[in-house]
Amino acid sequence: MKQAGAWHSQDDLNQREACRPLADEIRTAIQRVFDDLLYDPAFMPHIDNMWADVSPRHAFNRMHTHPGVMWSGVYYVQTPEKSGRIFFSDPRVQVQILRPRLTDAGRNEAFNWAEVFHEPIAERLILFPSWLLHEVEPNLADEEGDAGNRINISFNNYQKPKPAT
Repeated sequence: MKQAGAWHSQDDLNQREACRPLADEIRTAIQRVFDDLLYDPAFMPHIDNMWADVSPRHAFNRMHTHPGVMWSGVYYVQTPEKSGRIFFSDPRVQVQILRPRLTDAGRNEAFNWAEVFHEPIAERLILFPSWLLHEVEPNLADEEGDAGNRINISFNNYQKPKPAT
């Protein structure tokens, strides 16, 4: 089980009219990634599935990946202080065996990082390759009841051929 203590919606939010504006924004963001990485322009982003998570106090997600898709992401809706950072870890075991000594400038370069933590911030969208190991820390927000819940929308994406015009 990768998730502990959170409520998880059905995973078809990308097909619901109420979520269409968010799904459109996600597709636009992923298209920018496709363009930056020079993906074949005959293919377009396709959201495979999208779901909501409501994480009350102490809920968390264990380290996992999202197999069978190319890009995954999270959009934060409600993020009380101390509601749990998302943590990305380099999945290459070899990088943990012998770490190079780096200059101060080298330690600030993202390509040298083995771990990255991001604070949940309302309206923040984070995209990441689906093979990247990640987890979410426990929600330790001080707020009581619904105000203390971390609420996010997560999704998976792949490429599909653009329709013929």
